[in-house]
Amino acid sequence: MDKRKEFIEYAGLLAKEGYLRDYRNLALKTDDGILALNKGCDLRSPRLADIIAMDAQQFSQESPLAALFCTIFDTVKDARAILLSQSDYTRAVAESGKSLDTLLDDLAQLIGPGVPSGTEETAAAVLRKRNAFLIRGQGALCAAKNLYDLQAVAMVLEKGCRAQIAGFFLGGARKISFIEALFMRFIYLKKYSREADKK
Repeated sequence: MDKRKEFIEYAGLLAKEGYLRDYRNLALKTDDGILALNKGCDLRSPRLADIIAMDAQQFSQESPLAALFCTIFDTVKDARAILLSQSDYTRAVAESGKSLDTLLDDLAQLIGPGVPSGTEETAAAVLRKRNAFLIRGQGALCAAKNLYDLQAVAMVLEKGCRAQIAGFFLGGARKISFIEALFMRFIYLKKYSREADKK
């Protein structure tokens, strides 16, 4: 599928699912540069004309968030798609300033053992080992090698945040141990993600 059409399709899906709430919060790195959305576009049903394509240097000057995206593209090997997710539960956990515990198997596999919370300055370093990072006052940065995986990361992150909030109000939840979560992540990266790459 053409990268521009794929970008439009996933931008609309991410907006309809509540993960994408601002045109500046999604970017895709391609061989020709970076794709982003134009100001004022309808996020739920964007058109090809709503895409802006520019090189990394131009894109980094658009906003501080764009500059952060460029830093992540440059320093995180498999980051080709980035989203600042501002879905309800994700934003609530990010606002707490606390890390997200590993309560779900799929969170351990797709994202890694827990999701740390911090500032923009530490985001790139964390995203080298995990696929998500919580930023207080903003939401969560999600990074993946493609838009399909990015949508999965955002969905699993929201599910994990919902589980943590529910666990807090219901008296706690059982965390997956750090070693077990690392093992799940290792198996996922070595087996399942390679099988998906072959398809």
